[in-house]
Order: sequence, then C-alpha cells, then structure tokens
Amino acid sequence: MSTVKLSDEENYAILAEQFGEGISSLGATDQRRVVKRLYTVLDSSNPQYYIYETVEGCDELQVIREGDSLRIYCRLVMGIPQNNKHYNVLFAFYVDTHDYESKTLSHLDEAAEQWLEEITEFSAVTDVDAYLQTHDAKTPEFFADRLDR
Repeated sequence: MSTVKLSDEENYAILAEQFGEGISSLGATDQRRVVKRLYTVLDSSNPQYYIYETVEGCDELQVIREGDSLRIYCRLVMGIPQNNKHYNVLFAFYVDTHDYESKTLSHLDEAAEQWLEEITEFSAVTDVDAYLQTHDAKTPEFFADRLDR
C-alpha cells in the first residue's frame, strides 16, 4: 500500500528569536515534545489541522497545542506564493507553558508583522525560496533529525 499526499505543497517553519528563548526555558522532556509537535505539523499534508485556537484580540496569532500544558504561538501561512501555491510556512513566535497572561499576547510585534506582510506579497516561487533561505527556514527533516539525537 502506498500513501498519496493530498497536496504537493512543501511545509517550512521559521523560528523567531523569542521562540528559541522560550524553548530553552523548558525542561528537556518538554523541549522534545515541542520539537515532535513541530515535526508532526510540518510533516503533515494538512498542517492547518493542528491550529488549536487564535488569541483573543489578535487574529493573526494562532496557537498549536501540545498536551495540556504547552502552547506554540505561531502563524501558519498557507499556499504561497499567491499564484503558485507551492509552500506553507509556519512562523513559530513563542512557546511556553499554558500559564500565560492573555493580555501579554494581544498583538504581534513589529518584526513579526513585517515577516507576515513580506511573505504574503510574493508572486514567484524563486522569491519565496530566497526568503526561506534568508530566514533559515526549517524543514520537517530538521526536526526529525533533532528527535533522532
């Protein structure tokens, strides 16, 4: 039996500096859980399935849930570039336990807004390729490699 993908879009993740800070504050077990969740999302032909909720007051900020306690604050941009839906890009902005104060998550910072604006304006695959390279975008294999260690 073979598996047929629902689409041929490639999935990538771009990790914000704050994401790195957040994951480094977690214990090893929780870090592994987050890496595994990111791998699962990016390896999926249906990554939007993993979006759990949006943050009240900030429709741009989405949440991926990992268990009862971990949350990955992100934005999934589907089907870019506009006319050639070749990529899905997950911007991972922050990860933390679920004991946050919702008022601190009410907006995206200026850099995050700029990232989202730039990537949605591209009309050619080569532009997106360059953008992904510039922002050190991660593939599902990157996260799988971290899990194998």
